[in-house]
Amino acid sequence: MSTETYHEMYRRTTLGNTLQESLDEMLTHNLITSGCAMKIMQKFDQCICTALSKRVKNRLFLKGHLNTYRNCDNVWTLVMNDVEIRDASVLLHVDKIKIVACECKDAKSARTAAALKGNPALSSQNSGTLTAQNRESEGLGGPPNLMSLGDDKAYLSDDEGRV
Repeated sequence: MSTETYHEMYRRTTLGNTLQESLDEMLTHNLITSGCAMKIMQKFDQCICTALSKRVKNRLFLKGHLNTYRNCDNVWTLVMNDVEIRDASVLLHVDKIKIVACECKDAKSARTAAALKGNPALSSQNSGTLTAQNRESEGLGGPPNLMSLGDDKAYLSDDEGRV
């Protein structure tokens, strides 16, 4: 197993919570050890990040009023009010949304490999989408009010932390 650590934010999803509840039940019946449960959750973190980066190709477009934003340890947290969320077929309005976004290791390594090969077409810095991270490096300040999330991972939750 790799020694790399992955973000644990997907543990708060329905899938992650269900897995954790199942592992807790197995622990109470002494079917697995706590070390085994921890390894399973770490493998879940790795697999969900890899699966989302390779299988999800849809994009959401968000437009609203940016209330607050914060970047800590390469993890962006944004709170937006009066938000319009749209994709190719659906338009949805919500009063408030919290977005937590981080760069997936797979996306980062793909951009690094593209930069090393000198292939500008594969580098996210040259794509039409400005992520919060490369906006900051280009001196454009914080995240935009209209965001398109591509290779970077994000989850959306309401005020109560539900995904």
